[in-house]
Amino acid sequence: MHPPVVLEVLTDEIGNFSDARFVIADDDSSTRFTLAATGRTPGVTAEAYFADAPLIVVTLDPLLPGQVPNPMKPGGTATFSIRVEVKTGSAFWANLSIRSGLPAGASASLSPNPVYVPGNQPAVSSTLTIATSVATPLGDWPLTIRAEKVGAPSDWAEGIAVLEVRNLDFR
Repeated sequence: MHPPVVLEVLTDEIGNFSDARFVIADDDSSTRFTLAATGRTPGVTAEAYFADAPLIVVTLDPLLPGQVPNPMKPGGTATFSIRVEVKTGSAFWANLSIRSGLPAGASASLSPNPVYVPGNQPAVSSTLTIATSVATPLGDWPLTIRAEKVGAPSDWAEGIAVLEVRNLDFR
């Protein structure tokens, strides 16, 4: 972690500013930064958060149909193909997890997990399997999937898959 860098800049009439004195170093790839601004008027402050280009990207496989089957009924099982890729940098291992969105009565597994992500190569895939119980509520459930790099420097990314649970009995 670097010590804070303090720069004084002036804004234009609507508050925009630009300063090229701070340069992101090569070893800061995927670092998350905080920009704090303090106005000359007491109590006027602002904060913004940003990062260098993301190291990891998590998506659904665009060549596959998404949830299979879609929709699913309570008590069933559905799968998604999750893609993990590195945009810049060298190869690494990534742990995958479901961070939020799993409905009551459902469980999730990812295989393989962890995944080996080769640097500057095509994405790797992992299969997300969702098993539901008959008590799983109907609806659309946005699932947040996280890929977190193992080791230093740490980095992570999240993607969304929507689980569709419907009553498929039309009697």
